[in-house]
Order: sequence, then C-alpha cells, then structure tokens
Amino acid sequence: MIVYVESNFILEIAFRQEQAASCRSLVAVCAAGGASLVVPAFSIAEPFHAYVARAKERSRVGEGLRMQLGELARSETFGDEAEALQRVTGLLVRSAEEERSGLQRAMQEILGVAELIPLDGRIIAEANDLERTLKLSPQDAIVLASVLSHLNATRPEKSCFMNRNTKDFDDPDVIARLTAFACKLLPRFDDGLGYVQSSGHAGDS
Repeated sequence: MIVYVESNFILEIAFRQEQAASCRSLVAVCAAGGASLVVPAFSIAEPFHAYVARAKERSRVGEGLRMQLGELARSETFGDEAEALQRVTGLLVRSAEEERSGLQRAMQEILGVAELIPLDGRIIAEANDLERTLKLSPQDAIVLASVLSHLNATRPEKSCFMNRNTKDFDDPDVIARLTAFACKLLPRFDDGLGYVQSSGHAGDS
C-alpha cells in the first residue's frame, strides 16, 4: 500500500498536535515495510513557512506584552502581578525554540522513510488546471497534482491520501479523481493508521 501525506502530517508530528502519536505510528509502520510513505516535495517546504509565520507572530505578541508589562511593573498597584506575568514572554520564546527543534526532528524522521514526489513543470501545469477547475488554492492544487501524477505513474493496487484539509480536499470532484486510481481520501490521521493496519494488503506498495 502507498500512503500519501502532505505538510499537515509533518506539522502534526513537529508541533506534537492531537494526532501526532498516530502519525508517528504510521511512520513506524512504513519504516518496517508495512506500507510505503510518499510525500510531495512541495509539502516539505510548507512546514518551514508555517513555523516561520508562527514564530514571527509569537515574537510580535511577546514584544508587545513586554512593553505593556514594563509599564505595569512601574505601578504600585500592578507591579507584583506584572512581574509574575513576565514568565509568559519566556514561554513564548521557549515554545518557538521547541517547535523549531521539533520540526527538524520530524523532518529527519520522515525523510528517512519517505519517497518524495519531485516538483516539475508537468506537475505545475496540471496544478494550474486543477486550481482552475476544482477551485483549489495554488498550494493544494500542487499537492493534489503531485499525488495524481505519482498514482498515474505507479498504479498501486491500493493507496490512501491522508490529510486534515477537509475544507478543500473533501470534495466530490477531488474524491472522484483519487478514486479513479483506487486511492482513498482519509481526513484524519487516526483513521488512516487504522485503515493501514487493518488492510490485508498493508505490505503491498
């Protein structure tokens, strides 16, 4: 079986989100040969963009908070409370550092197992068509075009595409294109783990 994932899978592990344990178990299943993990190369870059955006936002919030706390610290009324709240700014800094380390670890873990789908001109052209016909965002269109291209080239007996972007991918037209290649769309990584583990063809790639 081929298991396709995109950037949300990486972020789930990197930021230790609610389905991170299932994602790690899926990586372990693939590392043991129970399935083949395949990731669009485009989806490798997206998590870094997400991390930078989160880090910038926390830096902005932290700087504003430090300024406000500095004013309050000079107040006899709120001085003690403001000093206690200084820990919040430290938490923002530490969380950004931890998420960066988590992203690096997640990338190392996934890239040690996964096959990447190269991003080339043909996929970009197909993504442009998908963006227009399916009303997808440019990013989602590139991911879907990558998955469809790999499916067309490999023709696996069984495959699934796991992601949490149900707003765009959980669409009848998208599902129809995946189903044409016997590829099942799974909007939860927990469900994806169960699907792979229960499949009688989990070892097929």
